[in-house]
Amino acid sequence: LHCEMVRLTPEALLRCTCESRSDFEILHRKCQFRVVEEGFSELDRMVVTGDLTLIREALETLLDNAVKYSFAYTTIEIGATAINNPRGFELYVENVGIAIEKEELDRLEERGFRSPNTRGVVAGGSGIGLWVVAGIMRTLGGRFIPTLTTPDHHTRMRLWFPVQAGDSTT
Repeated sequence: LHCEMVRLTPEALLRCTCESRSDFEILHRKCQFRVVEEGFSELDRMVVTGDLTLIREALETLLDNAVKYSFAYTTIEIGATAINNPRGFELYVENVGIAIEKEELDRLEERGFRSPNTRGVVAGGSGIGLWVVAGIMRTLGGRFIPTLTTPDHHTRMRLWFPVQAGDSTT
């Protein structure tokens, strides 16, 4: 993959996120989409780099999965936050829907893996979306971090970006 790494600014990443949200709002009426803007400003306090085209690809893959596995007429949330340990910045997509089981968590990045919980519920899907997201994040020097579904059916998928060495901002 060719990368054009640039310093991520709150404005650029928020614009990328809002454009992705708008595309999905047009295509998918079964869910609502909400961007939580507050966390994006954290980027002003750190040096984080990424390729906006690849980030958008990863984000839209997460949104596509969120739509597929969300309960009808729920809200899919997109947001960002600074992380202290390890120090970095996260972009996340959170939905309310079909649960990810604990024993599946480590397999989500496997090419071709589909949860048995989703096979009879969701048409289509090849099991490569999260594998692609994980590859994009490795290319960007970051990580894809799926989280276990909460008891109230919330699942958060996280794109973690490291703070660059030599960043003296606090």
